[in-house]
Amino acid sequence: GDNTFAVPSGGTNTPYFKITMSASQTFTGNVATKVNFDTATFDGDSGFDAVNDRWTVPSGKDGYYYLFSTVMSSVDSNSHRVQVRIRVNGSSVAVHFSSGITTKIMGKSFTLASLQAGDYVETYIQTDSTGTQTVDNSNTASFLQGFRIIT
Repeated sequence: GDNTFAVPSGGTNTPYFKITMSASQTFTGNVATKVNFDTATFDGDSGFDAVNDRWTVPSGKDGYYYLFSTVMSSVDSNSHRVQVRIRVNGSSVAVHFSSGITTKIMGKSFTLASLQAGDYVETYIQTDSTGTQTVDNSNTASFLQGFRIIT
């Protein structure tokens, strides 16, 4: 059989973005908490909303988006878990669970989502630990990023 396929030409995967944290964030364990991504590392079409710490689809940029978020958090012990949720307009579109090691945990979540202009994207974290936890503000450990897929 013929194992060839046509590769589309032209176009760019825009908009694209990566938002991070300028400072670590404390939160209460076992409570779904929005991660305060307050800094745009890059933002191809100016969708970053610094007032609300989220990214919003710009006008005319409807389409399918690949979204990925990772969060480094403290947990009470190695047996605890974390949920990282990607939310669009306040509703979860992806939820992933991870287990902790050495009282730190790297949780991540990713999805393909159909977005329209004005839709906003945020990350939420929740641990099953109790008491005060901390999200690490390392730009390589905690971020939300995405891009529109060429179709």
